[in-house]
Amino acid sequence: CEFSSVDKANDFYKVIAFYAILPVIVPAFFSFLWLVVACVKRKGLHDIIGKAEKFTVLDHIILTNVVTLFLMYPTICNKTISLFACKRVGPLAYLDADLQEQCFQGRHLVMVLTLGIGQIIVWVFGLPGFAVYMMRKHKQHLARPDIGFRFGLLHHGYRLERYWWEAVVCIRKVFFIYSKFI
Repeated sequence: CEFSSVDKANDFYKVIAFYAILPVIVPAFFSFLWLVVACVKRKGLHDIIGKAEKFTVLDHIILTNVVTLFLMYPTICNKTISLFACKRVGPLAYLDADLQEQCFQGRHLVMVLTLGIGQIIVWVFGLPGFAVYMMRKHKQHLARPDIGFRFGLLHHGYRLERYWWEAVVCIRKVFFIYSKFI
């Protein structure tokens, strides 16, 4: 076979590493774009911007990052959990992405301990946890227009006292994705 020497596991690990840094790069890029817009319009971070003339540059940066991370979350979880997806062949388990790579041995073990566990802590459970923390911090002001503009995507579909419910939905998504790999 022409591609028998291609190391699929290595390519798979590169994709996992890319998705590990993506939630940092994309929001940083969009924040930079908003700062460029602010500079072009000669506005400061706390100056009002936009046609509605209600929200600041910082409000737009936070909203853009919340929406971006919200949309990326299922894919990040899927890629992270796929690192733990193994098929049992006899007494041994092999990586789903490359059946020549033995699970939890050598390179795979290093990737699981560095990227896998790190991504689970920071992105899979950390993002919903951080969202709950930010909304809890602003719990008394969730009905304010600026706070609603920033975090409304995460709580507007629920009663104000249930601002944390979107985190429960996110964790349900994680278990749904996990069940795909079992």
